[in-house]
Amino acid sequence: MNTEIISKIATIVDTLLQVGERVVEVSEGYVISRIWDRKGSTIFQKEEVWAGKNLADLPKEYLAAKCAEKVTLAISTEENQYFECEAILDFSKQKFGIRILPIHPEKDKLFIVIELLQVNRSKNQPKGSSKQESPVLSEIRNEIEVRFEQQRLYYERILNNISADIAVLDADYRFLYVNPANVRDEETRKWLIGKTDEEFFIHRNKSLVIAERRKRMYEAARNERQVIEWIEKTGTLTGTIKTTLRRIYPVFDEKGNLDIIIGYSMNISELISAQEELKTTREIFESAFHDSGIGMALISAGGRWLDVNKVMCELTGYSKEELMRTSIRAIAYPGEWELDRELIKKMLLKEIPNFTVERRYISKQSKIVTVLLTLSVVWGTNEMPGFFIAQAIDVTVKKELEDVVTRKNSELEATKIKLLNKVNQLEELSYIIAHNLRGPAGNIKVLTEALLAKNNNENSEGKLGGAFTLEEGLGFIHEASTSLMSTLSSLMQIAEIKFNKDLPKSDCNIQMIIDDVSMQLQTSIIEKKAKINLSLEVLNIQYPKAYFESILYNFLSNALKYSKPGIPPEITIKTMMEGKNILLKVKDNGMGIDLDKYGDKIFKLNQVFHGGADSKGVGLYLTKTQVESFGGNISVVSRLNEGCEFVVTI
Repeated sequence: MNTEIISKIATIVDTLLQVGERVVEVSEGYVISRIWDRKGSTIFQKEEVWAGKNLADLPKEYLAAKCAEKVTLAISTEENQYFECEAILDFSKQKFGIRILPIHPEKDKLFIVIELLQVNRSKNQPKGSSKQESPVLSEIRNEIEVRFEQQRLYYERILNNISADIAVLDADYRFLYVNPANVRDEETRKWLIGKTDEEFFIHRNKSLVIAERRKRMYEAARNERQVIEWIEKTGTLTGTIKTTLRRIYPVFDEKGNLDIIIGYSMNISELISAQEELKTTREIFESAFHDSGIGMALISAGGRWLDVNKVMCELTGYSKEELMRTSIRAIAYPGEWELDRELIKKMLLKEIPNFTVERRYISKQSKIVTVLLTLSVVWGTNEMPGFFIAQAIDVTVKKELEDVVTRKNSELEATKIKLLNKVNQLEELSYIIAHNLRGPAGNIKVLTEALLAKNNNENSEGKLGGAFTLEEGLGFIHEASTSLMSTLSSLMQIAEIKFNKDLPKSDCNIQMIIDDVSMQLQTSIIEKKAKINLSLEVLNIQYPKAYFESILYNFLSNALKYSKPGIPPEITIKTMMEGKNILLKVKDNGMGIDLDKYGDKIFKLNQVFHGGADSKGVGLYLTKTQVESFGGNISVVSRLNEGCEFVVTI
């Protein structure tokens, strides 16, 4: 509290104590903040101290407790309040005058003055008053008048600075006040006080039509006892139309008679223009929305349809009414709407203005419709998201064509790979033929040359002629030609498998084929006490029977051939489905293969990984060729001395 206010309070309190015995300061919430007593007064010595207490909490017999209702009235009306009451003090009944004065320098406080009244009064003298007003009360009255004048100037200043037109008229419709926004010229405003609308319009050389209409509005407000509102259009000097919103507020006195009329008007030309522009914009938007060639929709922040156009209905197969009862999630492809959450979050954080993604909808006919979806947000005036605008372009046909192109490209790529494989196979086969036939053919050539030289009695020492007899030479030639024919037979079998794709497929019963192969290997199975376990989830397959028998024969014969000495072979054959493929698994407990050493050679031709066995290294190469020639593949899992497991994907 500054020094000026403290000084002013002290002056006011000193003045009030000249009239009253006690001055009470009441702050916000009706709490007694301070109490001043007149010096030398002993009348309140026996009353308890009230400071710090709420008026409503005081005992009813206390004088301050009787002020609560009047304090409320003084605060609401900002007017002085006075009443008289009685209280028993010093065992006698005393009369007091209570004045409540809202003249405190601080707006949220007021003063209560408690005066001890004289018992003897003139019969014609009003209670609480004297024939001549005391200087103190006169000063209080002056203080109040000053305060009221300050308030009047305060509110007049507010009204004078309001941009709207404001006028106050009396019950005879004569002007009491006009603000500068209504009439700019100060002299005219002064002249207008006490005049009517008609006199004003005559003074301005204007038609009385508007003045007569206003008078009818005044009468309507008076008779209907309610606010009257209308829109008035007038021409301006520039030839434009001025649109004004006018309101008439009738104010009635305590007896119900018209006291004053408050006239309020505002130029709403810009508002009307903005509304017309908004209407035009809305019409353009609605036309673009409903007549668009692409699907469009308005979606709430919660995902529900607010509006959809005809194309969106055609795209989804639902009517507008059906869509409006659901949300966009109802037709979204499972899981796809959730994919957009991060993008929507970025859009709501204003990191991106919109986003475009490819999404799928499920139409009413249960067909998948692929659309190019663009989603943007429309913000409300409170900077909160109002709704989303969705634009959907049907790209189902385009997507299907892209899928066809992708599939064809995949087929072309597969064909390319097959051709490259064929080229590689041809190169590999050429190499194998050159490599495997060179030795036997060379041996035959050398031996025949030596025999021819011997037969012609030539010196054949240099041509190995002396190293063997004729019979021995012929034996060597027979062995070489036999090896050559065996090699040629294997190579022809391989070539036939690689290039004979027209081999017919048949319904192969896997159990029966396993039984046939087991019968062919019966001697080795009995000799080695082998055990064959079966777990056949797939019982029949479509495959060339000769190839399938050969594949099983090679797996079983190798498992028997490369079993560990002294340990009976245990062979497990399984079939199962993996997706759309059939798996054939053959597992044994034999000698196994060191894949770290031979992993890249295991399916090569003429590769032998264990000594002491009658093997030419052709079986696994043939098996791989038979499997791959019909689009399958083969793999192996093995460790040395821990057996092998071959897996064929058919």
